[in-house]
Amino acid sequence: MAEGRIYSVGYEGLTVGGLVERLQQSRIHELVDVRANPFSRKPGFSKKRLAASLEAAGITYRHEPLLGNAFRDVEDFGTAMDLMREHLAAGEPAEAVAWLVDLATNRRIAVLCLESDQRRCHRHVVLEAAVAREPALDVLPLH
Repeated sequence: MAEGRIYSVGYEGLTVGGLVERLQQSRIHELVDVRANPFSRKPGFSKKRLAASLEAAGITYRHEPLLGNAFRDVEDFGTAMDLMREHLAAGEPAEAVAWLVDLATNRRIAVLCLESDQRRCHRHVVLEAAVAREPALDVLPLH
């Protein structure tokens, strides 16, 4: 059985510098961005600028759109998350979850989206799917 750890982080309320500092303090090697569209009105958090800031700090950036919230337009959060669970259960999204688990067993990673409260974000469902695939995997908030 594999052992690994995934850190979970939302950038809401952070600056890019603050995020980088948290990642460095937790010795994160790689950040996996699970936003469907990695664009932000918040300065520095769009894909290219975020990747450049992380690279300058020695942290690898990866965007994984298959783990993005495909149901963000569904008004009821519970329904959207149920649809997200179904989405991640098969095909390419399930393969992306397997890739995430494999990555977490070999590298120190964090999964990123906007919401600071993981319970109000689809990344909770992504991480739930990762743990279902590999129960020995620990999911920890990045402080």
